[in-house]
Amino acid sequence: MKREVISLRKYFLVARDRQKNDFSIVKLNDKWFLGKDASGKQLRANDLFAIDLVTTQFCNSSEMIQRMYSNGYLTSDDVDLFIAKVGKQNGKNCIYTCEVLYNPKKDFPIENERMITFREIANSFLNKKESDVRNQICLLYDKFCSKMFYCRDFSSFIYHDSTRVPRKIVDYFYSLKDLSGPAYEFKFKESWVLKSYFAIRSVVDAFNQYDKGEQSFLDTLHSERKKIYDRLLLELDPSYIEGQMSLFDDLSESKYLEKAESSVLDSSINVVHSVIEPSEKEKKSQILLNLYDLPVDVFTIHSSKVHFRTDFFTSYPNEEDKKLLCSLRDKELTAIYFYALHNSMYHEAYARNENTLYLEEELRSDLKKVSNCLKNSKSLDRVFYWTRAYQRAVDYSSTYFTDKEENKEGKVFSKKYDEVC
Repeated sequence: MKREVISLRKYFLVARDRQKNDFSIVKLNDKWFLGKDASGKQLRANDLFAIDLVTTQFCNSSEMIQRMYSNGYLTSDDVDLFIAKVGKQNGKNCIYTCEVLYNPKKDFPIENERMITFREIANSFLNKKESDVRNQICLLYDKFCSKMFYCRDFSSFIYHDSTRVPRKIVDYFYSLKDLSGPAYEFKFKESWVLKSYFAIRSVVDAFNQYDKGEQSFLDTLHSERKKIYDRLLLELDPSYIEGQMSLFDDLSESKYLEKAESSVLDSSINVVHSVIEPSEKEKKSQILLNLYDLPVDVFTIHSSKVHFRTDFFTSYPNEEDKKLLCSLRDKELTAIYFYALHNSMYHEAYARNENTLYLEEELRSDLKKVSNCLKNSKSLDRVFYWTRAYQRAVDYSSTYFTDKEENKEGKVFSKKYDEVC
């Protein structure tokens, strides 16, 4: 009988091209961690312990990259591999990352006790049998407690945010005073750590990082990775449609835009500019990010034409933004409307586990029409600053009008009428 991972998959193995600073999501064959009972599926999203069971079959990143490159899973051998997932910070989606774990002494069992134990623990989580390795988990934490007490360099390494060790663990040890020995009772006073795979993994990762002394190298990698986080937010969405970014291939070098806005008004297109004018690549990237979450009911059909509903928000940050949201041309509005419509239908069908192939085709067609509009520089500017004005209105409503009528997501909008610009 074929066996599949049951628990929620939400981690992705990312290969960032060091030369282009582009990336791809590496699919894992479930045979690589489930063995002969697997179905042979190629999975973009996986459990963290499943990814670890694959990567710890290699001594280091070079060995893994060369193997995957030779077998066609990577298009370049000059890549930076890391693990990413989507999380929340201050109510907004953000990217969380962790390092790939390898097995540097896999050919030397006597010297490799830590990673042998770790693989046993990861396999127990995969098979829902964590209790079988309770003793190994306790021993791992005891070694951590011992090193925190006897090795000042290691404890300083942990205290200075150099690892992904959970803040609750770090704070526990930091608060301890006048110890006469290692705090072995930690695992019982904070018993949640015995069941938290991420906490267990973070301790192993901390040991490995400290042994290699690679933190300054990782700091450089993190700064480069941040440049692709905007696109990662799109591609790591559970309902992401593979191929939808191909219409925006020139976004690979896009960066986050500055949020600060100036009050200088450009009379030619009647928009509010940022302090530093973004490039075309940056504009297209931000357009796609904002359209992805755009609800279809911001539009209405009147006299066979699409219009923005000025009554969608109870109030606006300023009159200029309200006028700006009515500034798009018919072709631009129509393209965006049908993308929002089909995107909404797709997410509803996806949530109900219905067949989405037809809607995926429609979305790709819609994105192509949006992309064609953006080839014109004036149209690109209109759509870019339209999406910014829309986001400002969303933020303004949710911040200043929380006592008004709320939608299901907690954002505040007015009652819906058929008012048009």
